[in-house]
Amino acid sequence: MKTRLCRSLWFAGLATLAPAQQQQEQCVRGTLLVCGAPPDIVLNQPLLVAIIDSDSMHKALASAVAPEVASLNGYTVELPAAQPAGVFQIAFNLVFTSRDPWPPERTRAVQDAAVGELQRALDRLMYELPRDALTKRQQELAARFDQLDNERRELLARAGEVAGADVDTARKRLQELQDRLADAEIEQRTSDVSLQRLDDLLQKTRKELNERQHASDELTRRNMGLLGKINNVQSRIIPSEVPSGNEQTRQQQEQTRQQQLPALRAELEQLQADRDRTNAELGHLDQERELPRLIAERTAQQIADSTLARERAEARLQVLHAQLGEQQKLVAAAQAQGKERAGLEAQADRRGGDAAIVRTLLTEVQGRLERLEPVRYEVIRSQ
Repeated sequence: MKTRLCRSLWFAGLATLAPAQQQQEQCVRGTLLVCGAPPDIVLNQPLLVAIIDSDSMHKALASAVAPEVASLNGYTVELPAAQPAGVFQIAFNLVFTSRDPWPPERTRAVQDAAVGELQRALDRLMYELPRDALTKRQQELAARFDQLDNERRELLARAGEVAGADVDTARKRLQELQDRLADAEIEQRTSDVSLQRLDDLLQKTRKELNERQHASDELTRRNMGLLGKINNVQSRIIPSEVPSGNEQTRQQQEQTRQQQLPALRAELEQLQADRDRTNAELGHLDQERELPRLIAERTAQQIADSTLARERAEARLQVLHAQLGEQQKLVAAAQAQGKERAGLEAQADRRGGDAAIVRTLLTEVQGRLERLEPVRYEVIRSQ
């Protein structure tokens, strides 16, 4: 079991309630049975905690319980028992502080809001995302199959033309491959330079983010220290305990406290002003971190894209080197048309074999996609 304090700000208005208002704690419990989940997906507590603590969950709860009526102080969420594959039991407990009587219909409204948001998030995780991933994989495999089949047809067509090819034609093809190879090498070198520059920028930006995070941590520690001092001064201005001793001693202690009140109030004002300045500095630091954070994210994405482009360029180089070697053999042995034709036909056979493998994978993905069904739910309500 894991409990966290709610981080949402949409209940912040409750903090302005007068101390004299009567408040009561109300627990809203419920259990959600998840049935028909994909067998390769396993729910865990950190994931459920993230769903409960998400902004969308807080908004859903806010629509069920107005902030001026009650505030969410904490929650627990757990997977209490082992279940068969594809079945999960999710138990949640939401703790509210209410300023007025808590009617039963409010409990049901909170349960409906929490269950609805859980179902939406779990549908996304266990049905929509797997469906989208399988659909994308299906499209990729279909495109790969078409590519291999087209390459096989092209190789067979080339094999049929080899018998009539002469030395001049082979040399012309060789020059074309050399030109393409030179272009591919330039592209690879450009990708290497681009990747290095992007990596340098990413390291620099991350260093800047770390420095600003360190400064933010220092301000946070200072803020906590000021808060402790403020609480200490406030306790001295308004003591929570009755002075001990006889009546004369209590009067003397009260007289001493009254004499110290102006200095204590001045100290409290100074501490509160220092804390306000610290909060302002923290807000400024948060704004300053936003631009480097965006730069770091975009740079990381550019690095991923550039890395993929470099891998493609390297693969292209490998293909071109292979084709170049093959064409050099054609130039050196233009009369060995039969051997060359056999080689092209062998390549076509390999493309056909690869296409058959891809077709098998495609059939498997299509089967998984057809078997994938929306997740079913059952709600067990607790009073």
